[in-house]
Amino acid sequence: MAKKILLTRSEEDNNYLRHILVPKGYTCIDLSLIEHVNLPFNITVLEDFTDIIVTSKRAANLLPVDEGTKNVWVVGATSAEIARQKGYNVQYVAYSATELTDKLPRNIYNHAIYLSSNMISTKMPHGIKMINVYKVRYKDNLSEKEIQILKSGLDYIPLYSENCAKTLIKLILVNDLLKYIENSVIIAISSKVEKLLMDYFRQIVTCDYADQILEKLENYDLNRKYQKEKV
Repeated sequence: MAKKILLTRSEEDNNYLRHILVPKGYTCIDLSLIEHVNLPFNITVLEDFTDIIVTSKRAANLLPVDEGTKNVWVVGATSAEIARQKGYNVQYVAYSATELTDKLPRNIYNHAIYLSSNMISTKMPHGIKMINVYKVRYKDNLSEKEIQILKSGLDYIPLYSENCAKTLIKLILVNDLLKYIENSVIIAISSKVEKLLMDYFRQIVTCDYADQILEKLENYDLNRKYQKEKV
């Protein structure tokens, strides 16, 4: 029987995950907890900076093409590859924004700009300019159809951010849905997200970074299947 997995990212990211998971036998249920909206962005502002900081794939996609004149500091291999293809000099690829802030040299602070959303969980060091290039909206209600989907139960719920975790908790508590999904296995992006969920879910698999989530999901699933076969 196919395992049901709740996809909680943006519509675009959920489509990407579905293409990976469906061929592996998972039934994907869409519940986008987040929506991204690009903001007007005058690329000439980048001319005054030698270094650009990018912590999301969406921000990387908004980078203009460069001719190898600027450095970028990024979170995630996908963002790094996008930047390379656009001609940037990738200086460091971090697993998280927290790690990236620790690796930024102090001598670039006054020459660096951070392309961010309107909501960030990790602040950059003082001196680094920040500009919002997209905004984030989080889901604030569930439709009757979505409520029924959650009531039917789920096997796995991957959560890619602290704010998505908070949004999910709010929605399931308001709609009295916890009893239907409390036995679902949460695949949490970090220990910080794990702590948010410990009072609500019994099984949480904790990752160190986003690219590890699918790996941990599959390993957990295979191990659970093996344990059942042994019984």
